Amino acid sequence: MENTQTEKLWRLCQGELQEELSAEKYHMWIRPLQLMREETSLVLLAPNSFVRDEVNERYFPRLLELVRRFDTPDTGLSIRIGNLEQPAGNGACAGTAAKSNGGGNGKTPPSPSPSPIGSGLIREFTFDNYVEGKSNESARAAAMHVGEKPGKHYNPLVIYGGTGVGKTHLMHAVGHLILNSGSQKRVMYVHSERFIADMVEAIRKGAMPGFKKYYRSSDVLLLDDINFFTDKKRTQEEFFHIFNSLKNTGKQIVVTCDCLPADIQGMESRIVSRLNNGFVALVDVPDVETRAAILLKKAGALGVELSDDVAFLIAERIRSNVRELEGALNRIHAKANFTGTTVDKRTAEEALEDILTQHNRRITIENIQKKTAEYCSIRVGDLLSKSRKRQFVRPRQMAMLLAKEQTEKSLPEIGKSFGGRDHSTVLHACKKIKELMRDDPKVREDYENLRRRITG
Repeated sequence: MENTQTEKLWRLCQGELQEELSAEKYHMWIRPLQLMREETSLVLLAPNSFVRDEVNERYFPRLLELVRRFDTPDTGLSIRIGNLEQPAGNGACAGTAAKSNGGGNGKTPPSPSPSPIGSGLIREFTFDNYVEGKSNESARAAAMHVGEKPGKHYNPLVIYGGTGVGKTHLMHAVGHLILNSGSQKRVMYVHSERFIADMVEAIRKGAMPGFKKYYRSSDVLLLDDINFFTDKKRTQEEFFHIFNSLKNTGKQIVVTCDCLPADIQGMESRIVSRLNNGFVALVDVPDVETRAAILLKKAGALGVELSDDVAFLIAERIRSNVRELEGALNRIHAKANFTGTTVDKRTAEEALEDILTQHNRRITIENIQKKTAEYCSIRVGDLLSKSRKRQFVRPRQMAMLLAKEQTEKSLPEIGKSFGGRDHSTVLHACKKIKELMRDDPKVREDYENLRRRITG
């Protein structure tokens, strides 16, 4: 099978898995797999043995099913899960293998020789592939600075924001920039769940000294989703000492989380304090223009011809995060391939019909009102009432803004859902909350927390 066909097949498999799995599972287990080009094999390299073993155990049967489905005409393509960290010729492709035609394991192909890369870094997550907009310009500037001068300033760098907005991309971009500068620094990317699993395994085997030495040996530690440390006292204890060791020796630390450090429930105050002593940067949900630019960028990388009007159509319909945008693009691309049509507005609308139905069913004005009332410790009736008390007005205005941004309802429809108010009241509410967010960090924080709860 030609390389381009193999790459196309893998993209189709990724698109299916992205719809089937939760965003966290897809991003942790499937996204890091790197395709190696071989004529008769779909060889997927995991960044480490932890990911490789997990994929083999949980996802290999489904991967094989998808390869069999998309391998048309059937070429008997084999699929193998390997390990990028091990050197070629020494078990680099150790792992489960099977053929797409069900013909058994077959002959083992030669082990590939992957190019050197920082531990766990995803190849396409670079600054060149990152689209800058108002939602991420501060975080991108800080990340670029860290990549150019690791350990000098912004240490630690904390990148926070909702699911799928590009935090992990920025973190990997820092690692790539450091490696591509010719530096000999040891860059280590690790998801917090892997950190926890490594520590549990070290405790079980009585190998904690090795665990500590391994993590303290990094020059740049990129720790994703530190909020997974919630209420895990032993994990936080070990991380605290690793953090201090790295920081005191001039090593760079970058972490991501889904909210401000102070808002991570169950996180020790001494860790929160150290995170806050660095640079804390927000990555927000991109506006429609940035979403369209992201789609065009990703379409170019996939070799998909996407017009500006189709990009804006998708960007206007998919508002929650970048990951859902990517999933929508993969779905549209797959439909165009199967039907032999071009990627036009009609194809896009047909491909996204069920996604949009599910999205609209999940995010309703009623749901927004309920979540807002819960967050602000008031009743839904207070949001709908005519009361002008401050404790009701601000939540009501914030809920109106979220209804405008997260649903397709018109301003009159939104006003009607909030106690029969007119569209001018909704317009004023949206303008007022946006003004307050620019001037008051607390309002901005409340808005971000509430938006994350609503979009899930």
